[in-house]
Amino acid sequence: MRTGLLAVLIIVGVCFATYVGADLYRHWDTVRHSSAPTIGVALSGMLIFFLSTLGVSDFAVSTAIYTPTKWVSVKRLPGTLNVQGVVPFVLMAVGFIGVVKVDPVTLLALVAAQVVGAVLSPRFVVKLPERTIKRWIACGLIIAGLFILAGRLHLIAGNGTALRLSGLSLIVGCGLQVLYGALNNIGIGSYALTTATIYALGLNPLVAFPIMMSGSALSVAAGSSLFVYYGDYDRKVASIASLFGVVGVLVGLMVFAHFNVAIVSWLVIGVLFYTSFNLFYSLSRTRH
Repeated sequence: MRTGLLAVLIIVGVCFATYVGADLYRHWDTVRHSSAPTIGVALSGMLIFFLSTLGVSDFAVSTAIYTPTKWVSVKRLPGTLNVQGVVPFVLMAVGFIGVVKVDPVTLLALVAAQVVGAVLSPRFVVKLPERTIKRWIACGLIIAGLFILAGRLHLIAGNGTALRLSGLSLIVGCGLQVLYGALNNIGIGSYALTTATIYALGLNPLVAFPIMMSGSALSVAAGSSLFVYYGDYDRKVASIASLFGVVGVLVGLMVFAHFNVAIVSWLVIGVLFYTSFNLFYSLSRTRH
């Protein structure tokens, strides 16, 4: 089963890279005349996906770089962020599946659930009140972060050693992953939510990485193909950032191999609080 998932990830990565390569070939003049600095974008790509491999949102870091430098227009920012991430995500997923031990059934079930949510949800998710969803998720992430922090400080008994889910826990996990895949369509990332779920269900926190990266690789690829089809992305920035992002991922995987659960736990706490803060901040900016 694990081999099958690896095969699917590799096929998706190769097919998507070929698809983007063909688009770049057809629009080479546009790429050649782009004003974005090649070296700057390459170095940024390595940094973005090095941090992403360690669990820091590539969307957040990319936006923080591309917006003030004006390398990418606001209109093409969503497409650029999605397209540049597919190949690095595939590499992350393959690397984590090989490094992190997790029950194959649990891995496949949770990954498939996230993809199903991302594919089937758009017609339903767009009807939900986005502000309410963000508010509840932000509060939930704070609560999850506080529980994990209490565990690290030995204020409560900590969990997080299991490598598999079964029965009701697996059903709950799959249901939540469907929801997280759906929420991606309104701009809410799945990493913090997935890690919070992993903790709540008693799994080893490292298990969040292959689950989240595999789910992201497959679900983002589907949406990104539409951005490529309509040409609604910055071809030069996305292609260079993706190419050099592979280097960042490889370095990140080597660093990650020396991580321990305690380090990951503190990293997760930071991600949960950071994501929650961003959600509350976006709510304050859009208050009517």
